[in-house]
Amino acid sequence: MGFANPAFPTCGSQNVFDSNIFGFWPDGAAGASNPRTGTSASVGFRREPERRPAVRFYTISGGDADTMVGGDQCKFNPAAAASLIATNRTGTPIEISADEFEFAPDSANTNRNLATYSGHVLVTDEGRMRLTCERLTGKMPAGANQMESVVAERRVELEIHESLRDGSARGDKAVYTASNGEVVVTRDDGVEIAFQDPKINGRGKGTSAVYAHETDVLKLTGNPVLTTQYGQAWGDIVMLDHANTTLKATGNWKLQLNAEALNKAVKPAPQTPLSKPTGSRPADSGTRF
Repeated sequence: MGFANPAFPTCGSQNVFDSNIFGFWPDGAAGASNPRTGTSASVGFRREPERRPAVRFYTISGGDADTMVGGDQCKFNPAAAASLIATNRTGTPIEISADEFEFAPDSANTNRNLATYSGHVLVTDEGRMRLTCERLTGKMPAGANQMESVVAERRVELEIHESLRDGSARGDKAVYTASNGEVVVTRDDGVEIAFQDPKINGRGKGTSAVYAHETDVLKLTGNPVLTTQYGQAWGDIVMLDHANTTLKATGNWKLQLNAEALNKAVKPAPQTPLSKPTGSRPADSGTRF
């Protein structure tokens, strides 16, 4: 790739003969004019989110160290962070940083593009979400700017912070599907889940944890166990319906209840105190707290 401006040979200038040919350096290098990639001119691409608030924009960069004027310093520095920032009208930017970044067509489906991040991956949505892993792959339709699925792999740690709920998960792999908001976290020796909201606090473990955003239901499988202030549940499948504060265990289930916590929560009329039952049978069980 040569200079954009033969009259001013720097990588950050705009061609004096054709304004649609320009370099990449913000606002030009060494004083060269480059309004398309700058922030001062009204035609700058960096100001597009202001002019088009209904459109979702992504910025791909390699950090401050990826392009520096002068000799070998112009080469990409793999130690610099590569980031993807998604900006929209109502939300705060979501930033992904990593040691390396690659964007290319999906070899298995040319109608899809893959964005791959490797090494010390960090995803942040300030005040709402934090994700760390060693590899992150996002898939998006060609020509689109919104990912339809994201896969995080190796030493995955996820934190979610909402106005009335905090949650966390640890596993070897996490898959997010944008169409239904489903998150699947897996680990052979057990995914670790924790959650806290005004109604229920607890933790869970299983080789697979599936959270369905549309129904607000958490499902654990693979020797699952779920513990809350109201008790503990085991089974082939253990499900927690956050919206209805309902716990359900299926298959060869066992349930141990905390009678004191349940009595405080439901405040029943005077009756015989609950014991701490345990059960084991091949049937379904649902308990509402």
